[in-house]
Amino acid sequence: MQKFNLIVTCKGRLMHLKQTLPLFCALPGTEVTVADYGCPDRCGDWVEAHFPGVKVVRIDDDPGFNLSRARNIAAREAAADYLFFADADILIDPAAMDEINAVLTPETYVTIDVDGRGDGMRGTCIVPRQKFAAVGGYDELLKHYGMEDTELYARLTDFGCKDAFITPAAFTEIAHDDALRTTFFPAKSMRKLRLVAQFYQEYVKVFRRSLKVPQLALEDREQIHAAAVSLVDQLTAAADPRNGARIGLKLPVTRPEDKVGGDMDWQFELTMTMKPKDPLAFRQKYQNPLLYRK
Repeated sequence: MQKFNLIVTCKGRLMHLKQTLPLFCALPGTEVTVADYGCPDRCGDWVEAHFPGVKVVRIDDDPGFNLSRARNIAAREAAADYLFFADADILIDPAAMDEINAVLTPETYVTIDVDGRGDGMRGTCIVPRQKFAAVGGYDELLKHYGMEDTELYARLTDFGCKDAFITPAAFTEIAHDDALRTTFFPAKSMRKLRLVAQFYQEYVKVFRRSLKVPQLALEDREQIHAAAVSLVDQLTAAADPRNGARIGLKLPVTRPEDKVGGDMDWQFELTMTMKPKDPLAFRQKYQNPLLYRK
């Protein structure tokens, strides 16, 4: 069995996968899994025809695109000790494995120190499979562009995993525009998608750390995500956004029966407000039709 399982998801990115998959397959000590997420280019068929040693996982029940879900499904079928997540547009030199092996341990996860080179490589990471499973994998409610990576890293860190940074020298992102990133998303504004994801992530993080749990229950996160979408919709549509938008939610807290207060019903309440630092600039960014397309 190989030490690493590199997982790459593809939907409408076959032109990139044709460039990157040969490099993935050349990485020492690494088996490769391609998650074909209803790819209109039938990337799974192409992989099986040209790279029979690569495992193909097909997910064909979602007309949209959910990177978090794709990665979780593929990860559940992996047997290697370490999961290596990379996007289809990331070129990796085999020399990267020397640096990865030098810092990786069962108690660490590895990310790229992008240091001003943009966010394109931020989602590339190597995670111990057992730690990934222990924190619940990627949050599948973060299904549009952005934040699913940093949210996972926060949970791993809270769970006791340390981030071992490596240099970006062996990694190159294939350049492309934002339109390609949002092809299968219902909203085309990356600003708005990222704002929703950022608010949701921060709210969940505060709740989760306060309750001292690896992850909140799905039904609680669904409630928070719906509230985050509503909040951002209100804020970006407001004629006067100076007052911001606020949500407040309540979650039950369970205490062991043999502990003090175990015979009581407990409830945790958290209110969070989001306000633009510069209301005029915010209005122009989100409401000016020349700058923003919904």
